[in-house]
Amino acid sequence: MARKPIAISVIIPVAVTLAAIMIVPWGSLQRSHAQSDLANTILEIHNRERAAVGIPPLKWSDSLAAEAQTWAEHLATTGKFEHDTPIFPAKGENIAGFNPSKGVSAPGEGQELWVAEKSKALETRPITDANLYPVGHYVQMVSPATTHVGCATASGGGKIDLVCRYDRSLADKEPYIPSFLSRASG
Repeated sequence: MARKPIAISVIIPVAVTLAAIMIVPWGSLQRSHAQSDLANTILEIHNRERAAVGIPPLKWSDSLAAEAQTWAEHLATTGKFEHDTPIFPAKGENIAGFNPSKGVSAPGEGQELWVAEKSKALETRPITDANLYPVGHYVQMVSPATTHVGCATASGGGKIDLVCRYDRSLADKEPYIPSFLSRASG
């Protein structure tokens, strides 16, 4: 059988189409993998802390992560470091900065800053609006009212911000720590 030559005018469009099909999913896979790593890291630390005080584990929420991404990008773009106050009291939010070379969960970085509030939270009774500030991030992490979290990061202005959104806020829940943390203190 004789082979018929394929015209170059057929090969180039097919090659370009195949390349486009292969490139787009690869970029999506990279983003998906990075988000999966962030989700696993966040859930590992949050759920470790929740287990220590007898609270069921959090589940990841892609919709909360998308909201967190929008706010993280806002912070990166504006250079501000503040809460997205219109979400309160419906939802909760923790924000932190971190060094990317160390990572979002390294000691003294990102969510570990929130965990560092634990000892003070265990000593503070009752926790109310008046004394929530130095322990509120930790309390939000372990609040039994919270069941889902979604987080994101963004960089800009020489900094990287971590934003976590929670499906429940601490608002209107005074005192914030009834008995669930007192079990951990002993």
